[in-house]
Parts: sequence; structure tokens; C-alpha cells
Amino acid sequence: MTVVKRMNGQNGTFANAGPNMRLYASEEAFFDGSASRGKGLRFCWDFDEADTTQNDAFGKTATHVYRKPGGYVARLTVVDESENISSDSCFVEVLTPPSQGVALVDRFPKGYMGQVYQSGNTFRCHLIESAAWYGRLDNCAGKEITLRIFGYGKHVPPPPSVTMVSNDRTFSKWFKAVATHSFLEGEWKVLEDASYRYEAAKECMEITFKPDQDPLYVSWSLVYTPQHLRQFLGKVYLMDCVTVERIGSSVEKRPIYLVTIGDQEAVREGKPAVWIAAQQHGYEMGGGPICEGMMDFLVSDDPLALEAKRELVWQIVPMVNPDAMSRPWFRYNAHGIDLNRNWDAFDSGSGHDAECPEPEVEAVKNTVGEWVRRGGEIAAGLDIHDYPASVNGVELLIPPGPHTQREFTQSLIREISPGKFPHAIAKANNSTDPGTFCNWLLSAFNGCCAFTLEVALGGFGPRNSPRKYAAVPRNLTAVGRSFASAIYRAYRDSQG
Repeated sequence: MTVVKRMNGQNGTFANAGPNMRLYASEEAFFDGSASRGKGLRFCWDFDEADTTQNDAFGKTATHVYRKPGGYVARLTVVDESENISSDSCFVEVLTPPSQGVALVDRFPKGYMGQVYQSGNTFRCHLIESAAWYGRLDNCAGKEITLRIFGYGKHVPPPPSVTMVSNDRTFSKWFKAVATHSFLEGEWKVLEDASYRYEAAKECMEITFKPDQDPLYVSWSLVYTPQHLRQFLGKVYLMDCVTVERIGSSVEKRPIYLVTIGDQEAVREGKPAVWIAAQQHGYEMGGGPICEGMMDFLVSDDPLALEAKRELVWQIVPMVNPDAMSRPWFRYNAHGIDLNRNWDAFDSGSGHDAECPEPEVEAVKNTVGEWVRRGGEIAAGLDIHDYPASVNGVELLIPPGPHTQREFTQSLIREISPGKFPHAIAKANNSTDPGTFCNWLLSAFNGCCAFTLEVALGGFGPRNSPRKYAAVPRNLTAVGRSFASAIYRAYRDSQG
């Protein structure tokens, strides 16, 4: 395994697609790759990562006109004289021209509003493929907007293997949407200044509000895509304690990154590692901010973080399934496989499993296996998930089975007990069912502790308490910071 500091380069060759853009439909977008580095570079542009055309233009600079409003990932690939390849992307936010009036757009990564019918400033949205909806309103500032979202109830059939909870209150009168004014730079907040009316008989959620500026992204939950991850990694990857490497590619050739955080001496000495995976499922986008919170804590100068970097090597795969985080899919990868049932060599017969590992799973498996073959020890594993629900009392801790009755496990249980950590479920896994990431760790590498973290995307809070935390990035990064510190304290305590 070659460890590199750069996210997107090989042997000194680096692609640079230039800054993100915001423009109106039918305006000309100008792309400039002149900041790329390497000898004898050849340039290839893909103006829309989501379409089937990959080679749209060639040359250091290029222009393109986006006819339809939305959000597009434009990718630059460069090849140097030694055939080393590097790629980079930028985000192009294409707005509806003001002359066309108010518009509801879902042509952007994760965007989905179902079948939409517009009457003035009222939009009737009929969800068909998923109950997870994400849209953008253009030219809406100062205007009263009404969204009537149908197919938003308990009779919406979930895809196979989606975890359901008995006290789910998402599809009900308690629901509130979240919103932001910028896809990449904005802060997701609860849309409080709105009226909500839930018609249970019609399974329809009606939301009426008046935005104060254009555009406005409004959705069921926050959106976290590969572009958000790359933006965060761009802030930390040059730190001395951080390495970022591409360990593989998804079905649709999007990069899968491993972030290693630890003192250089700890990495050289092969200190025990904590392996963390997140975002295996397309709707569970809370894993992105949670990983950001963990990494924020670990790269900080907090005394506990400094100690954690000296004693452990933190191996984080923050986005296992980048394809599902880019497209309006509910759970699976581009082959229709549930990655968190794909870690064993068996097909469960669900129609969403396979005997052979998918490329995303294989990339992580090979990387973990190489760490162990080189003599690395695994202290713990953590798999970060989200309930697609709004639940009270989600601090429930499921006791581990006999195989995990170790001091480290018991220490972690004490650290995240309801009195100390009221945010989420920490579920200890069972090695007799190795189809999931953590259970594969337990069965393949005897002796480690492995947990699954579940946070409710509709909101979460302590049991028997009226307090509730909105599942917005600010709160989820706090979960990540708390959990990273809890893991290290539990490890330290378990060492006597």
C-alpha cells in the first residue's frame, strides 16, 4: 500500500479543475486546468459526471453551456508523458434564469422530488422511488412557497433490508425539513419559519414558507456527497498527522479514500489501529459530518487528541459508497447491491447481495488485509450508519455478545452510557453473521472489538427527555467529536 499526501495525484502529477462556479442556464461556463502539474500533460474534460459521456472536450481550457438548471460535477482527467493519471472535479451550480420565475429543481447530486406538478408557487411532488426527497428552489426570495409532498407515510414500501424502528415519527406531524442557501458552502438548518400540515389520510406533508434569498435547497435531511468530502479533505490533507490515499474506485469509477491520522512515529511503529467505515448506504448521509467531527477532533491540539494520535493509528474510510451518495438511490451501489450485506462470501438471496465482493467492499477489504499482513494490529472497528427516521430514546445500547466481553468493550460501554452520551445507538456486533463490515472484522481478525453507530436522521435525543437534536451537520459533527474521544478514553482505560 503506497501512502501519499496528495488526494488526486501520482508521481508529482496533479489535476486541478479550477474553482466551483455558479451561473445561469444557457450561460457559458469556462473551465481552466492550467493549475494542473506534470510533464507533457494531456487534458480531458467530462462536463457532467452523472451522464454517460465521459470525454466531452480536450485541452487545457474548455467551455460548455449547461441548458438545464441543476448542479453538475465537472471532472478533469490529466495524463502525463509517463501515462500517470490524475483527476479532479469542480461543482457547477446552474440556476434558473429570473425571467422564468419560481422553479423547483432536482437535477443535482442526490436530488429527487418525484413527479412534480407546478401551479404558481405551489408544487405537488409525488414520491415514487424513495421517501427521501431533496430539491432546490430558484427565484423564490420573498415569495410564499408551498410544497405538497405525497407518498410520505407509513404505507411507502421501504426497499429490502432497510432497518425500521417501532417508534419512527418521521412521517408525521412532528416532521420538519432542513434547508440551506448553498450546496457546498451553506449551513444546513431546520426550516423553522414555516407552517407544516400533515394529512395522514392522504399521506401528504404540506410545507409553506417564504425564503429570504435565492436559491434555497430544501430537503428531508442534509445532503452530503463526494464533493462535500473532497472539500473537507482539501482542508486537512497536508497536515503532518494526516495522509489521504485513494484505495480503490466505485462501480462508476468514483474514488474511495482512506484517511490515516496519527503521529508519524505511531504509524512507523505500527501502533494499533481503529478502522472506521461510513456511508455504505445512499440515504445515510449523516455519516459524512460525523466523520468530519471525528477528524476535526483528531487533528486538533486538544490534549486528548494529541494522546490519541500517539497511541493509535486512526484509519477512516468516510465514504464507502460514493456512487449512491451522488445519485438519487435509496440504499444500494450501482449494481443494486447492499454493501453492508456483501462482506461475507455468501448471497443472502435478498436480490441485493452477491457472493463476490463489490469493488467498494473489495477496496476496503484489501486495505485492511494489507495492514494486518504488514503486522498491524486492529484495536477496534466502527461502522457509522443512520436510521432514516425520527426517533426518541435512541441512546439505547445493545449489550455485546460473549465473544466481545473484553475490557475495551466494557470501557466503551461505560463511556457512551445514556448518562454520558445520549446521541446514538452503539451496537456491538456478532461475528457469527459476517455479512456486515463490523462482523467481518470480528470473524476475520479475532480479538478486535467492533461496533455499529446509528444516528436518527430525522432527529435524535435522550430517552425520557423532551430535548431533541436536529440531525444537521453542526450536531452530527459534535457526535463525531464525542465518539472519537470516547473510543480513545475507552482504549486507554482498557490498557490499565
